[in-house]
Amino acid sequence: MRDRNVSVPAEMSVIGFDDLIFTQLLHPPVTTVRQPIADLAQVGVSILLDCIKGISHRGEVVRLPVQLIKRTLVARPTSRSSHRESPVRSLHASQASHIGRELSELRDEIQT
Repeated sequence: MRDRNVSVPAEMSVIGFDDLIFTQLLHPPVTTVRQPIADLAQVGVSILLDCIKGISHRGEVVRLPVQLIKRTLVARPTSRSSHRESPVRSLHASQASHIGRELSELRDEIQT
């Protein structure tokens, strides 16, 4: 961002995913989305055991809540930043679709 003369978070917010330990150690610390890893594992094992027993979960969607960990690299958009290309466009379409709903909720949470 520095090389492109983009001010963070004044012009562009940065949000990480998975709440990796280094996001707390960076200066400034990175806002991140924390997933419930233990819950994901528990659900995955439960589904696997059901499959072994012949119980199908085909077509079933399991959604677990994520948590926004607010640190310092996010801010409300400015008029200048709203004209920049969205970084979401660089994601694969299925990724953008999958996280789009979550990002909308998180955006609303940031703005409060």
